[in-house]
Amino acid sequence: MSGTTGQENTLPIKSTMASTDYIRTVNGGISSRMLPADVGAQIASEVNNSINRAKYRFITGADAILSTDNVVACTGTFTVTMPSPALAYDSTTNISNVITIASKGTSTITINPFSSESFWDGSENASYNISGASVTFVTDGIDWIKTNS
Repeated sequence: MSGTTGQENTLPIKSTMASTDYIRTVNGGISSRMLPADVGAQIASEVNNSINRAKYRFITGADAILSTDNVVACTGTFTVTMPSPALAYDSTTNISNVITIASKGTSTITINPFSSESFWDGSENASYNISGASVTFVTDGIDWIKTNS
């Protein structure tokens, strides 16, 4: 099918692609492959679900925070250790995992950095103590950065 300048046509095809696939033609030539609307909606739904979900763990004693944790609720008095910042950061997309640690009630939680590293908050604290509060961290792949007060 030939088109006039600037004309777009969408044609169903039945070669090596699925019968529900389509191609887009512009000025008589193929410009791109299009996915059916239901596949696009499914992809959008999966992306939205992954953005709006958080991995939650409840701990009652000394433990290591995982690089995949998002929310860690704690009860008791003990120490947790942050994961390696490099494991919670994707340098190709500049996306950090966000980790929130919450202390329930009168619990006192000491948060230590990974290995010999320190937290970066302007003063490079060696550790944080929280009681009946929460603290959120992001990373640049090198340090953990506290994002709330």
